[in-house]
Amino acid sequence: MDNVANGSGGAIATNSTLVIPFSRADRRGKSAGIEVPDHCGNGHRLTVGNVRIDHRERRWRCRRCGNDRAAAFRYRQRTG
Repeated sequence: MDNVANGSGGAIATNSTLVIPFSRADRRGKSAGIEVPDHCGNGHRLTVGNVRIDHRERRWRCRRCGNDRAAAFRYRQRTG
């Protein structure tokens, strides 16, 4: 039996045959769609043209807020 330290001072057996079952609900939740509210935190209406959904990070972004952030950043860079 090989032992590997886990950082807590103990050892974990690497040839363990312990099986941990997961319910179907756990697997189903990972592929569920992303719920998008009607308005963003700044009050912009989130329509099909105004929302960008990042499926990899499982989040949505308001395009208008992103444009406002980019404009403020460019202004700060110009004025120094």
